[in-house]
Amino acid sequence: MICKLNAVESRLGFPAKRRYQCYIGGHNLNTLIIERQWESLAAMEAAYEKAFMDPEYQVVQAESGAVIESVQIELYAPLP
Repeated sequence: MICKLNAVESRLGFPAKRRYQCYIGGHNLNTLIIERQWESLAAMEAAYEKAFMDPEYQVVQAESGAVIESVQIELYAPLP
């Protein structure tokens, strides 16, 4: 399922993911952190708009709900 989601996201213009696991901190070992670096918020918005309209994305996103307990989205910007 994850490979299928990655392929669909790649086709829709999503940048590659970097994955991290929490070893120490406020989350347990089952917490997976997924990071992407977008060239801009506009690029991120455009990719998600395409994805939400894409039937294949809708199917694999729904399937992933079987293994995802919660999602927290954070946006960061580099300091000058």
